[in-house]
Amino acid sequence: MTQPVLGRCGANGERGLWIFILGNYNSGTTLLYELLRNQEGISSLPWEGSRLTHFFSDPNDYGWPRMWHACKEKMRAAEAELETKHARRIKRQWNWSTSGNAPVFVEKSITNATRIPFLAKHFSPAFFIHIVRNPYASSEGIQRKAHPDPIRSGSGLSSYSLSMCAQQWVTSNQLIESELSHCDSVRITYEDLCKDPKEVLEKISSSCPRLHELGVHIETHNELKVHGASGKISNQNEKSISRLQLKEREEITRVASEMMKQYGYQVTS
Repeated sequence: MTQPVLGRCGANGERGLWIFILGNYNSGTTLLYELLRNQEGISSLPWEGSRLTHFFSDPNDYGWPRMWHACKEKMRAAEAELETKHARRIKRQWNWSTSGNAPVFVEKSITNATRIPFLAKHFSPAFFIHIVRNPYASSEGIQRKAHPDPIRSGSGLSSYSLSMCAQQWVTSNQLIESELSHCDSVRITYEDLCKDPKEVLEKISSSCPRLHELGVHIETHNELKVHGASGKISNQNEKSISRLQLKEREEITRVASEMMKQYGYQVTS
């Protein structure tokens, strides 16, 4: 029997299930988001949800694009007073920009790692997907794509060191792991997702029974558009890591080696 009321978007933007994709920058969050948002029964936003509400803080506000660990305390202070009434308004704001009123809503904002308790409490039922990627590739991508504002950040820096990028990878995954210890969640890797999307999507689906209760079946799409480019899903680690010199890989290793062991990543020489 279908449940046409349970999953519909209510007047306050409520959903039958909220899915939040978490991970460090350049870790495959967009890839996973595109795979999920194109599923029947799942609504999404055209941009990261943090950009579509004025209640959430952003590292760009402090001159630290793609480097929230450098301004984490300022971000948390800016959001310290958020409560139920603000969550209702955020849901309404998102609903204005959403692609539909399907029972499941998927959201991907990298900075959500800093507000997991708020999301778990006020966006119930919530399910979190933590995606992890090789730190060499993740760090290289951050350094290549983002630069701090030397004045706004107060750092005087115009570029990121790879050790800073690696620390962002470590801090992000540490915080996510810690905050998700009491939440409904599943961890996947970028590498597994690229190797076998069907298997990873089945893992996500089986880890979240609520999807089945709402009649949502996740299907595999081997070709999709990510960052404006269409093509088959492929692992871009080798291409990214090839841009790093040995001393640059060593710089990342010094910061991330312990967590690399935890996730089963090998030191690259």
